Amino acid sequence: MKKILLASAASFAFAGAAAADITFSGSANVGFGELLGDGETGVEMFQNISVTTTMTGESDTGLAFGASITFRNGDDLDLDAGDLEDSGALGVISFGNVFISGDFGKLTFDRNGLDNLNDDTYTHDLQYDYSFGDVSVALTYDLDPETAADGEEWSLKLAYSADPFSASITTEDGGDFDLVLGYQITSEIKLSVKHESDNEENTVTAAYDNGTFNASLAVSDVASEWDLEMGYKMDGLSLGAKYGDSDSGDDWNLSASYDMGGGLTVKALTNSDDSYYVGLAMSF
Repeated sequence: MKKILLASAASFAFAGAAAADITFSGSANVGFGELLGDGETGVEMFQNISVTTTMTGESDTGLAFGASITFRNGDDLDLDAGDLEDSGALGVISFGNVFISGDFGKLTFDRNGLDNLNDDTYTHDLQYDYSFGDVSVALTYDLDPETAADGEEWSLKLAYSADPFSASITTEDGGDFDLVLGYQITSEIKLSVKHESDNEENTVTAAYDNGTFNASLAVSDVASEWDLEMGYKMDGLSLGAKYGDSDSGDDWNLSASYDMGGGLTVKALTNSDDSYYVGLAMSF
């Protein structure tokens, strides 16, 4: 009944619009776990619930426009930090953005809600996206550049993709940049090289994915670090393993999930910090 009333209200409100649509979606997570395995807090419960509303329309001149907003309540489970972080004093966070697009590209408005394309430590207010042929460009900008530090004013990404080659570069007003080059050897094997200017790090990654089994090995020239990931999927079952080795020590995690259908999934994970959780993920 509630869905029917919402649909009727939406139809009435947009009766004069040429092409308008409102959709609702949601998700929920609940489970139990022990963080950092310190034995002090013991087993804790976590849960969160999200509801997203998306509105889209099209003008008589062919411009597409829309907005979306997400309401979220509950805990963020952070195994690495070893804590449960509440969403806020009222338990609610609202995320929203507005966009308009056409032949000129797409312009998105989201006050302090758009990540710097090169360093997501910073957030911006506006983003412009445009693609032509095999090339795409994205630009973000902050509306308060006078008070912004390096990395806070703008960021830029240029990307090229035409099988078997791909390349991208992201940069920001602070001058740091990331350069990524990729080559698809076969439909299942890909090689890529990444250079990060802020720490002069180079990483070579080899990846394999045949739809059932996937694996990747990333080797960095900083502190002799390397990371190995493997995954297996069959029907509703997914298994994953990650192992990293560096001068600071070994790091690993094991994960498993089973899709029960209808939007319900059972998930579990444990890691080298002796943390673990077991829970349910629901999508609506």
